[in-house]
Amino acid sequence: MEVAGTIAFVGIRRGMDIFGICVLGVVASVGGGMTRDIILGNVPGALIDPIYVVVALFTTLTVFYFKRTLPRGRLGIFYERAMLVMDSIGLGIFTVVGVTTGIRYGYLDNTFLLTFLGTLTGVGGGLLRDMMAGVPPYIFVKHIYACASVAGAISCIYIYRELGIRSTMTSKKPVYKKGDCYKKFENHLNREFHAEKPNEKWCMNFTYILMEESVITAAS
Repeated sequence: MEVAGTIAFVGIRRGMDIFGICVLGVVASVGGGMTRDIILGNVPGALIDPIYVVVALFTTLTVFYFKRTLPRGRLGIFYERAMLVMDSIGLGIFTVVGVTTGIRYGYLDNTFLLTFLGTLTGVGGGLLRDMMAGVPPYIFVKHIYACASVAGAISCIYIYRELGIRSTMTSKKPVYKKGDCYKKFENHLNREFHAEKPNEKWCMNFTYILMEESVITAAS
């Protein structure tokens, strides 16, 4: 993306080493989505699945290399145009992801919140990057970047409402593995909690904590 292409340039201009440039790259890539998840009260997905950070690091290093070795002329113009096209595609994808994430959590009727989440996901990472680098935020000086994200978010909301589309949350991993056997007991109590005498009925609360290889049961 064009935003990623400016990471190396901004970092070098600010006197940062390769570590600082990588930090800027990660923040620009996942910062908006992480902020969105925190607003929705969730652990950021980039912290749960490190593949997002790994891809961001790889992309930053690749862009850093080409930014230093890219020759001028027609090839340079082609590079800049290619970055602009990929940046536009990425902005649209991130904006839609932000909107659909809000819809999955039941905020389809809240236009302002969904627009905010979509725009934040699309441009929030670049805003954090520029603040960390101490330069004017990209979205305030470059084209109609933020305005395009807002327009895209509103369009996405309208399409979801008009077509009656509903997002559903799905688990990436199955709760139970195929072949596992769990004991099932008949429900004798059937929510009849009234007792005629002491110690006639006993109830316990079980909480199941899913681990990677097992299930921990806590009773109270």
